[in-house]
Amino acid sequence: MYEIRRAHVTNPQPEAHGKLQQEYWAVAMERALAFRDRIGESRFFDISHRRQVADPAEQIPALYEKLGWDYDEALADRIRRWQETYPKRAHPVSPGFFGLDAAEIARRYRFYSDRFSKFF
Repeated sequence: MYEIRRAHVTNPQPEAHGKLQQEYWAVAMERALAFRDRIGESRFFDISHRRQVADPAEQIPALYEKLGWDYDEALADRIRRWQETYPKRAHPVSPGFFGLDAAEIARRYRFYSDRFSKFF
């Protein structure tokens, strides 16, 4: 969001933007999890971001199986080629750049990190 804002305004005020976005996304996640609780876990498939970045093809077969879709190695090859073409880049910006504190972020999102700790 900061990059989009930076492209259109002279002073994107990362500190104000960071705090606003942190709260916006925390509330959105709380609402999404409440919805998930109401309709049931069986309607969801969780993917570990860390594992997905490390090996994008690893978790996809199980997702395709859950959806009842066919999966073949040609798809795995396309996914791996995509990863080679678009490798993960470093994100050198610290929370402080956005006026945030890492401990406060951890506290605010504890409801999520505790629930999905097996994916971290």
